[in-house]
Amino acid sequence: MQWINENLPRQISDPEDLWRAYEALAKADVYMGRIVKSGSWDLLPYVIELMTAGVSLAIRKDIRSKYRWVKYSFPQKILILAKTKEVRQIRDDLAAIIARHLHISKRVAKSDVIPYLKAIFELNPKYAAALSVGLNLSDSMIKYLSPKNANLIIKLANSIREEIRKEAVKHERKVKVEEKIEVTTKEKVKERPRARKKKERETKGGLEVFFKK
Repeated sequence: MQWINENLPRQISDPEDLWRAYEALAKADVYMGRIVKSGSWDLLPYVIELMTAGVSLAIRKDIRSKYRWVKYSFPQKILILAKTKEVRQIRDDLAAIIARHLHISKRVAKSDVIPYLKAIFELNPKYAAALSVGLNLSDSMIKYLSPKNANLIIKLANSIREEIRKEAVKHERKVKVEEKIEVTTKEKVKERPRARKKKERETKGGLEVFFKK
C-alpha cells in the first residue's frame, strides 16, 4: 500500500484520475485500519481489490498512463521508520519506565510527560541528573531527552551514583560495627553470671577451708 501511495503521482498525470485513485486507496486504508483494530481478517479481500483493481479502474481520462512503465521508488515512510526504529524503541522503553513510576499509561507518558522531561533536561541539567538517577535512566534515554546536555547530565548522574555508593558503604560499615558491639555486649552479659557463680564457688570453698582449720 505504501509503494502505491508514494508512486501514484509518478504513474498518473491527470488530476481527476489521481484523485479517484487516491480515493480507492483511502478506502482500502480504512478497511485495513478496521482489520488491525478488530481482527476481522474477512475484510482483507476488500483491501486487496480496492488497492489494486480499484486504483487501476480509477484511471479514465489518461488511459495511456495506466500502461506507461514507471520506475517505482522505495517508500520513504518505510525508510524513515527503519532509520528511527532504535529511537522509537528508546522512547517506548522510557515511556514504560515513566508509566510504571507514575501509574499512567504509556500513551499518556509519551504525550504528556516526555515533552516536559525534554524541557527539564534542556534547561536544568543538575535536576535532570537527579531525575536520571531516580528513574534509573540509561545513557541512551538521556541522549534522547537532551542531545545537547547529554554528556553533562551523564557526568552529574555518575557523580550522584558515586556519592550514593559511598554513603551505602559507610552505612554498611556502621551497621557491621554496631552488630559487632551488640554481639560483644551479649557475650559479656552471658559471661557475668558464670563469673559470679565461679566467684561464689571460690568464696564458699575458702570459707569451708577456714572453718575446717
